[in-house]
Amino acid sequence: MFDISRSIYERNYAKINTVYKEHEISSELGIVIGAITQSQRLISQALEMEQKGGRINMCSALEELEKKAEQGGIEKGIEKGIQATIRTCKNFNINKDAVIKNLMKEFSLSEEDAVSYIKKYW
Repeated sequence: MFDISRSIYERNYAKINTVYKEHEISSELGIVIGAITQSQRLISQALEMEQKGGRINMCSALEELEKKAEQGGIEKGIEKGIQATIRTCKNFNINKDAVIKNLMKEFSLSEEDAVSYIKKYW
């Protein structure tokens, strides 16, 4: 999930397409990716597959991500993902320094940006 999220953040759809195109993902992961990217269509697809007990084809999920990126929703989705990550880490009493390092690694942020998000959402 983190690799996909990082690739989405970097708008590296070619990598996602190359590495994950033929893979199927769990409906739970589809929901998370849909939430991060603010793709209600992807969330709905994941929920539908969850009820059927199936998995989501990454190729169709990638198409949803690309559509959402064209509409400018990726940045908002990434910020929501960062906010959710910080909130979860705070709830688990993970220290701020560890969270900053994690944000830098998983979201390809500078230390300054990671600290800024911590100040904003902690």
